[in-house]
Amino acid sequence: MIKKIIPQQTLAKPVNLQGVGLHSGKQIELILNPAPENSGIKFIRTDLDPVVEIPALANFVSKTDRSTLLLKENVEIQTTEHLLAALSGSSIHNCTIEINGAELPILDGSSKPYCDAIQKAGVVSQNELQEVFVFQEIMEFKDPETGSEILILPAEQTSFSVMIDFETTVLGTQNATLENIEDFADQIAPARTFSFLHELEQLLDHGLIKGG
Repeated sequence: MIKKIIPQQTLAKPVNLQGVGLHSGKQIELILNPAPENSGIKFIRTDLDPVVEIPALANFVSKTDRSTLLLKENVEIQTTEHLLAALSGSSIHNCTIEINGAELPILDGSSKPYCDAIQKAGVVSQNELQEVFVFQEIMEFKDPETGSEILILPAEQTSFSVMIDFETTVLGTQNATLENIEDFADQIAPARTFSFLHELEQLLDHGLIKGG
């Protein structure tokens, strides 16, 4: 079921970021721009001629191994998860992202620098209302290969409860709960990506984490 219940939002002004891609090791610059109503989140590869626009939609997700990769017409945007989480956690519905490469900068390894940039730019409400999915029945998904599991329950307000267990004494079992999306920037965004020491050689052999 879909309801239109909240105003759409975008940035008050553009904001620039730059850094090194986690897997490519390349220096990357990007600009988060305000965008019109109903335009959604879009990446624009400005290093290509002509430029290529890639919407941040599930049907453009090509891979989720070590990063979330968007692919359109053989043009990709890699390691999008931290920025997209920051935009979602900041309730930004419309944003055009200009980027001069194929991978977003990893910055400090978390969503926090992106959240800080969004807060610096400011957020403004728009006239159109945002469509919101309202779940009316329990939904469950399991990935037998990775052991990942998602369980969605109907509720009056969206909240998240997450548990990780990599079967290692280094991390143990960890839990986190986000009761209100407005608390994302403070409670969840600072969580940083990590890798185990025994995985590094394999990752490097596959041409990954060159900027790690």
